[in-house]
Amino acid sequence: MSGTPQVCSRVRVYKATMAFQSALTSLVSQQLQQLLQQVCQDYSLDAAEVIPRYLEAPTAPVAPKKTSAPKAPRAPKTERPMCSHMVKGQPCKHRAREGDDLCHIHIKQRDNPKPAKEPKRVCTGTTSKGAPCSVKAQDGCDLCHLHMAKANAPQKVGPTRKPAKAKAPQVEGRGESPPPVFCQPCAPVPAPAAADDEEEMEDIQRRLAAIMVGAGPSYTPTPEALEAQGFSDDPEEFDEEQMESPHSQQALQEMKEFDGFMEE
Repeated sequence: MSGTPQVCSRVRVYKATMAFQSALTSLVSQQLQQLLQQVCQDYSLDAAEVIPRYLEAPTAPVAPKKTSAPKAPRAPKTERPMCSHMVKGQPCKHRAREGDDLCHIHIKQRDNPKPAKEPKRVCTGTTSKGAPCSVKAQDGCDLCHLHMAKANAPQKVGPTRKPAKAKAPQVEGRGESPPPVFCQPCAPVPAPAAADDEEEMEDIQRRLAAIMVGAGPSYTPTPEALEAQGFSDDPEEFDEEQMESPHSQQALQEMKEFDGFMEE
């Protein structure tokens, strides 16, 4: 009888172990027998009675093996048909139960059907674009959670408009610049006559002289006066014509007084 290499090696080890055990047992028995014979000879004992009593160990009774009842032969398996239910368009891969054309899964689904779902109730509101709302309505209401929140929200009070300002009555000629009014020195000079009268030329010269006298030399403040008023401009770049506001006119007057006091 051929076996696997592992089984053969185990059998050889078992045989070798049993052979060694038997050899060791026989060697020990011989030594004990010689020892007992020497003891019997020294003490004048009957060796035929002592050696079997101390050398041979009593054998324990062997219990009878229990006989099990013969097993009944198994009935041959009958080939069960496949389940007749369809799963995703394909036939079920499980075998049908005996006495039925469905498997255990579809039998459970058939005996415990799921309750039918209630039809979806759509919200009766409309969206901001005027289309009907497609969100599911809340239980016990015809509106969804969005339209319900809008319906229950407090109404906003619009902002109060300020009264319009009264418009000024329209006056004829409004928005037009008034006609210019010139002083005597700045009056427009009439065009000279073709004859170039000497009197008219003298009049023009007198007017130009009056304009130059009224203008006077431009004021140039000292650096000390500018620093006293908090200005950091260069005296040569100072422009008196830009001092138009009342505060600037007051500062200009104080700088002139300061320079006059310093000259004195």
